[in-house]
Amino acid sequence: MNGNGRFKGVNPEYERVRTDSDGDGLSDRWEDYNGRDPDDGRLQFEFDCGGWQTEGWMSEGDLTNIAGRQGFLDFDLFAAQASITRGGLKLDAAKNQGKLAIRVRSTTATKLSVSANGKSLGTASIGGDNQFSTVEIPLGRAWTGTIKSLQLTWSAPKGTTVEIDWIRVQ
Repeated sequence: MNGNGRFKGVNPEYERVRTDSDGDGLSDRWEDYNGRDPDDGRLQFEFDCGGWQTEGWMSEGDLTNIAGRQGFLDFDLFAAQASITRGGLKLDAAKNQGKLAIRVRSTTATKLSVSANGKSLGTASIGGDNQFSTVEIPLGRAWTGTIKSLQLTWSAPKGTTVEIDWIRVQ
């Protein structure tokens, strides 16, 4: 999709072979093009860099296509539980301390479980009022060394719609 530099999107196949100085899974070239700092080492996904943009997040399991309208990830659950993942990271946990914050909304009450490198970071509840709120997961003992992957697992009634505005460490 962005092999020739004309598009703002992230294509995981290209991002794996391009230089990523800060380990956030987004190439230096992509970050420069989209007005981000390729050397900041911060975990930050904004989903605002072109329509149908996932910034490398992939679905796992029973949910619709995760690429939503510009500025958001959105999907519907086909089962009571499904996940989205972001691999290809080489984040230094020491540069990303605090809380993992996710601005999200859902159409029904939803439980979110977050893991990094296959280890649980914690859980949060999202009200089912379809209003955006920010949920925070404190980054504790499991958040050490190099973070290579993140997984967000959603548990809610089948048919629930989830929309993510952004994901970042703050």
